[in-house]
Amino acid sequence: MAAQQIVVRSSPKWQFLMALGLDGRNRNHQAQYWIMKSEAIRVYDAQLMGNRGALKAQYARELPPFSANQFSEEAFINAVNTIVNNACSQTRSLYDQGAAQGQPNWVARWVLYHVCRYRDGRNKKAARSQNFHDDDDDNDDIAVRSPPPPPPPTPGPVAGSGKGRGHTPVYDPARNTYR
Repeated sequence: MAAQQIVVRSSPKWQFLMALGLDGRNRNHQAQYWIMKSEAIRVYDAQLMGNRGALKAQYARELPPFSANQFSEEAFINAVNTIVNNACSQTRSLYDQGAAQGQPNWVARWVLYHVCRYRDGRNKKAARSQNFHDDDDDNDDIAVRSPPPPPPPTPGPVAGSGKGRGHTPVYDPARNTYR
């Protein structure tokens, strides 16, 4: 069964979890997510990491680590299919939500993309800690617990217009509001 909301691979973790009906504060859901992450890491290590044959031709001379965008679509889809085919009982139903006829599984694709993204050296937090599970968002705790802040209110009157003080609201993340 396909999920109602397909999340693109560049979407943040909170949006991915929400689309799957998972709550980042629920320990069971966290465990399911980490199992999915571990499954993707195993496939990444076995099929993609350091494998020049999996790269697009223009990246054949690049040095590892490779970014997700350097892998050929065929190699990436093969890795996605391997993740889905080898899914354990705890994650099978989550991958089933990502099935779409004629399309790669978007759930496994999102997870694998994020494994690649944080192993390609772009995430300073993961590189500092050498913990490649420490990788989902720069502010992981905040990103899992809540959606992004609300859009700013329309700006007040412009300074010098004679209509107010010209205060432009500034977002206060501690209070999740604009002041």
